Amino acid sequence: MLDLLRRVADSVQRAPDTEGLTRTLLTILQELTALESVYLTRIDHGVGEQTILFANNSGQLQIPESVSVPWSDTLCRWALAESVFHTDDVGGRWPESSAGQALGLQTYVSVPVYLDDGDLFGTLCGASCERVAVEDGLREVMILFSTLIAHQVAREERTRSAILRAESAETQLQELELLADVLETCQGAGHYSAAMLDILQRFRSKGWIGMVFLRGNIGFERLDQEHDPDLVVPFDWLEQQQYSTVEWLPGAVEVQPLWEALGLPWARHLALVPVFSEGRLLGGLLLSPVLVDDFRIETLLRSCSSALSQLAERVRTLIRLQEANEELSLHALHDVLTDLPNRRHMLEALERMLAAAARNGPPVHVAFIDLDRFKAINDDHGHEAGDAFLHEVGRRLAATVRASDLVGRIGGDEFLVIVQSNPEIHATLERAGLLRRLRAALTGDYDLPMAAIPYAGPSIGIITSEPDELNGISVVKRADAVMYADKAMRRASN
Repeated sequence: MLDLLRRVADSVQRAPDTEGLTRTLLTILQELTALESVYLTRIDHGVGEQTILFANNSGQLQIPESVSVPWSDTLCRWALAESVFHTDDVGGRWPESSAGQALGLQTYVSVPVYLDDGDLFGTLCGASCERVAVEDGLREVMILFSTLIAHQVAREERTRSAILRAESAETQLQELELLADVLETCQGAGHYSAAMLDILQRFRSKGWIGMVFLRGNIGFERLDQEHDPDLVVPFDWLEQQQYSTVEWLPGAVEVQPLWEALGLPWARHLALVPVFSEGRLLGGLLLSPVLVDDFRIETLLRSCSSALSQLAERVRTLIRLQEANEELSLHALHDVLTDLPNRRHMLEALERMLAAAARNGPPVHVAFIDLDRFKAINDDHGHEAGDAFLHEVGRRLAATVRASDLVGRIGGDEFLVIVQSNPEIHATLERAGLLRRLRAALTGDYDLPMAAIPYAGPSIGIITSEPDELNGISVVKRADAVMYADKAMRRASN
């Protein structure tokens, strides 16, 4: 056993890779077991295959390397599923296994190889066409070997991953160094046209020649240097070109006459750096590089096109967001159907008025209005009539109270009226007068464009705020409770 451990330790220390370690361990395993073939497999669950990676064959049974077989028909799968380490009667144990029958196996041993994360890498196996006795302790030895192999596989995977990360980091660092100026310009620019001019100047400072073109009202216009403001660059042909981010235009007949007409020395190698937004060409740069064989040039130009296009998209998105925010600000606090303040607006206003009342200001009266039998109006006359009815209710409420009072729609058929109280009138009398005016305003005939609707009136609950009340929702709930009491009384009287 000491000799075995010394050989294993030496193998682990000297093995250059998984193959070297595995082949040494397979040799030791075969010496220990006298099995005809010992081998390491790898299982690919994605394609359902098991592959023989390395094998050591010493007898009649020859297990070929690199052979793949369906995982569903392997002794390894049967042994793993039944937690079987050893059998000397393969045919009797697994008669349904075609692989065992084809090879004429009698003896079979197998242990799984699990990686550090618990994933099943493969199996470490041994087999013979003869019955072979297995000594005590072999299972533990094979588990040790499988663990050593798994650790070696994991080390190599980590090494490969580290190398790939290092190579990727080095490449990214080189690209970042090359593209820093372009990205800095695009990040700091407020508009893509300004960014294109800035980038053009950076290119010119390094000996490049070029120009900037931008889509105008009637075509593409040249944006850089002093030029005739009426000059339209005939770049419409670019719309039909098949290019991605950068296109090299050596000797392009469409470009050369224009290039020379603009007073720029003609260059055989010309790079088009387009700027897109939503798939539409907005403009770009035409550049003649100092060196055309340098790989970094194309990387730089592609990044330039991408960064400018992203800037253009960002600018357009910000413009749309500003427009959307302006529209939302108009509608966020108002009900679209009635043009009245909505629930949020009413609660915010109520809490401001409650805070003023707490500072020795006059209390407020809050009227909660529920339109009884509104569903019947919708059912009998249609939703269009229901919408018109709600709009008319809002109009009547607004006409009933003072301009300084608030009327809002806080739900489907629920309205809220907030009235500043008059300190010279008793609160009870003022509430009673408000109730009469509101009920009178909403009761009666509604001559709508699509129907004439007689309406028996709503349920109304009116309360007066207390000096220490600051929560608008609780005040509304009190008014709601009074409204339900009014609704119950109206139903009882009918």
